[in-house]
Amino acid sequence: MRCLLATIVFFMSGQKNVAQQLVYSPELVLGHRSYSYQHIVNYNFNEKLKLNNITYYDTEYNNDKNNNYFLRNTLSYDLHKNIGLSLGVGLKNPGSFATASGYYHFKTQAISFLYSFGASYQDHLTLEQ
Repeated sequence: MRCLLATIVFFMSGQKNVAQQLVYSPELVLGHRSYSYQHIVNYNFNEKLKLNNITYYDTEYNNDKNNNYFLRNTLSYDLHKNIGLSLGVGLKNPGSFATASGYYHFKTQAISFLYSFGASYQDHLTLEQ
């Protein structure tokens, strides 16, 4: 019994530390024509390395042929305070994709500016910014 109690306390204390690094932000919108669901999950391994998951789903109430979905997992590494690199894989209408990008992020209390540039591959290579 003491071993079971020690195991439970160990896992509960471990979850407390992980909860500080894991952020889950869900959103559900119910509209006249359709509903949409989106969530963002962020996990910080440390100050520089982050894992991000975005899931989005939109469907009409009476018709399933116009469903939209988007899922992406991204691993980001901050090279400097404002500069970083990202690698991602995902799934969307009409198929899967991969992306690699760099970004510049400037943030103060009054303003946030993000510039991203990179390439995505689905059926062919696409440059994005």
